[in-house]
Parts: sequence; C-alpha cells; structure tokens
Amino acid sequence: MELEPKRILLAGLGLLSLSQKDAERYADEMVEKGELQKEDIKSFVKELVYRARDERNEFKKIIAESLSSIGFASRNDYKNLLDKVESLKEKIIKFKESKDSEASLSNKTLESLKDEIKKLKSDKELYEKEKLNQDKTIKDLKMQLENAEVKRNVVERENLLLKKKVEELDIELKDVKEKRKHWKWKKQTSVKL
Repeated sequence: MELEPKRILLAGLGLLSLSQKDAERYADEMVEKGELQKEDIKSFVKELVYRARDERNEFKKIIAESLSSIGFASRNDYKNLLDKVESLKEKIIKFKESKDSEASLSNKTLESLKDEIKKLKSDKELYEKEKLNQDKTIKDLKMQLENAEVKRNVVERENLLLKKKVEELDIELKDVKEKRKHWKWKKQTSVKL
C-alpha cells in the first residue's frame, strides 16, 4: 500500500538521520490517523530504516570521493608514511649499532639517508596539515548535515500543520455545503408554499 505521506517522508533529506525509533513513532502516528494499517507497520518501519542506512552509506561514499578528488591524504597514506619513517629510524639505529656497517657506508650514503629522512619528515608535516584540513572539512560537513536535519524537522512540522489546516478546511467545506443544501431546500419549500 503506497501512501502519499510515506512517499513524502522517503523523499526527504531526513532519511540520513532517521532512526528506528523515529520510524516507529511516525508509523504509529500514521496508524492513529488511519493512513496506515497496523499490520503494515513492521514492513513500513523496516523499509524506512533500510533506506536511511542506504542513504547514509551513499553520503559517506560521496564524502570519501570528494575528499579523494581534492587531494586529501587518506589514513592509509598517513599510516604508510609513518611506517616508512619508523623503518628508516630502525635502519639508522641498526646502522649505528653495527660498526661493520658503519665502516662500509660512505658519507654519501649517510647523507642520502639523512636527506630521505628530512623529506619524509617534511611529507609527514604536509600529511598532518592535510589531516587537519580533512578534520575541518568533515566537521563542516557534519554541521551541514545537522542543519539539513533541522530544516527537515521544520518542514515536517510545517507539513503536519498544513495537513491539519487542510483537514479543518475540509470540515468547514462540508459544513458550508450542508448549510447550502439546507438553505436551498428551505428556499424551495418556501416557494412551494
């Protein structure tokens, strides 16, 4: 059974933050209003929750692709860089401990290792700066999501108020039609007399 309010709810941005409790509460309200049968609650709630999960996953995928496309380093990139730095540190420590290795390496090789360490430290600083930028971007995206959720709640409340107003106007219209019908009848009976 496809219901208009159900389609409206599924189309809303609020699916990103829809919880099981929210879906159950909304379904209960629809049952009270006669817009949903009690036996359809479970499937309706299940559908809402699955769609909310799918929307959240899609949103996460879009964020990851966006961050990747603007050149932000991933956590794996950062971890790999730290692993390389640690590996070089271990090589240097082993190098210093081994007098045989120290004798066989030339100053040029040692300078090369030092330059590589400097470059890796520089890269590490860049990655840390990018990570801070990523954290800020993620924080901004979360803020946008929260703002969208607030807007969704406002729209939901407005929709409920509009629906209530339409119901009130329908009742008034029925009253006016009934009075008009009664007035016509009264007019016809008075003309006959």
